[in-house]
Amino acid sequence: MQHQKGGYVTDCTLSRLGEKKFFMVAPTIQQERVLVWMKKWQAILKSRVHVQDVTGAYTALDLIGPSSRYLMGT
Repeated sequence: MQHQKGGYVTDCTLSRLGEKKFFMVAPTIQQERVLVWMKKWQAILKSRVHVQDVTGAYTALDLIGPSSRYLMGT
């Protein structure tokens, strides 16, 4: 994510789950920063978007690197 001047806000992944439903994954250490940033822009744009922190309901495991496909059995 970048701010309006093109600088770094956070590294995240945004997935579209449906026509109007999205799921964002951001580094846990920046959880509060991302939530504040999104709610700030929600207010500025007067958006009817629902922003909710669901960190406690999910977990993620990133398996990356040259042997990741082998380790996953694919």
